[in-house]
Amino acid sequence: MRIVFFGPNGSGKGTQATLLKNELGIPHISTGDLLRAAVKAGTPLGIKAKAVMDAGQLVSDDIVLGMLEERITQPDAKGGFILDGYPRNLAQCAALEDLLARIGQPLDVAIKLDVPDSAILARCEIRFAAEHRADDDPAVVRKRLEVYRAQTAPVRRPLRPDRQAQGRRRRGRSAGGVSADFGGAAALKLGRDPTRVG
Repeated sequence: MRIVFFGPNGSGKGTQATLLKNELGIPHISTGDLLRAAVKAGTPLGIKAKAVMDAGQLVSDDIVLGMLEERITQPDAKGGFILDGYPRNLAQCAALEDLLARIGQPLDVAIKLDVPDSAILARCEIRFAAEHRADDDPAVVRKRLEVYRAQTAPVRRPLRPDRQAQGRRRRGRSAGGVSADFGGAAALKLGRDPTRVG
């Protein structure tokens, strides 16, 4: 099963994806993690990405897509994968559809997590205090929320069954707690409708 999680930074995409990964036995692929690994390694890509991420902006599409293609064509992703943090704009959406069509792995499900901005800011403040990640700074998070609403929120509309032959869209709430959210996400495996989450 090939799944995409949508939601702003701090909405719980990573947490939900990790739980679903364990349930379905497919890799959780976070573009944020891929980029952070490059930053930590000090690669040329990582150095370039660090300046962009610290400023609360989005890394260029061609860089992210190249990293993503390399990851989803690895052997452990043959049976499916969970994307977290991509696509984040309409251009990435089109590029992802082209990539998946080219490698013969069409998207199965797109899940959008709805979380109030106040809850996101509270989560990121806690994470920022504990981990000191620049992209969790409240000022940066507020800017990213504006970017999300302008660029990423419209993406879910093109990912419809008429655009992806087998695609489905689901909507869940991620403010009621991790275990409650996972009940909806795990329902995908059993063919149930996870629309009501939390």
